[in-house]
Amino acid sequence: MLKIKHDCATGPADFSCVDELMTELIRLTIDRSIATVTLNRPEVDNAVDLETARAVLDAAIRCDQDRTIRCVVLTGSGRLFCAGGDIALMQRGGDAVGAAISELAGTLHMAVTRLARMAKPLICAINSPAAGAGVGLAVLGQSTPHAARLLGQPRRAAECPQPGRSR
Repeated sequence: MLKIKHDCATGPADFSCVDELMTELIRLTIDRSIATVTLNRPEVDNAVDLETARAVLDAAIRCDQDRTIRCVVLTGSGRLFCAGGDIALMQRGGDAVGAAISELAGTLHMAVTRLARMAKPLICAINSPAAGAGVGLAVLGQSTPHAARLLGQPRRAAECPQPGRSR
């Protein structure tokens, strides 16, 4: 579950406010109209376990549904953007490893689908190498039509009109 911390006097509709949603697994920061989702498990190279996949899904839903968010940046903390699926989860799975991997993949797929289909630009700020499922996350931003125009200029995202909305 994400914990919300507001750092503004007038509430989340004020574009100058900073809104942070934190878990120990990911960090979602909303600054003005730009949401930054940071994978936050640097001690395991941001490997994705089931809890992390659920946290990414929660953040993806929030970014998709929050009308004040106009752009989403996906990045990672530490030395790797994302090492892919958590091997420790697979090792602990024993006879049920197939079910564990299926649940992990299904949950991460829901998060990826939500990010890919939202009507907002998605910029993947790849800060370091990626492996496995991390590669899929890394190239996700490439499928977003607005990303090429905004790459390197995430602050300009607030200026971009949203599909189906007038300025």
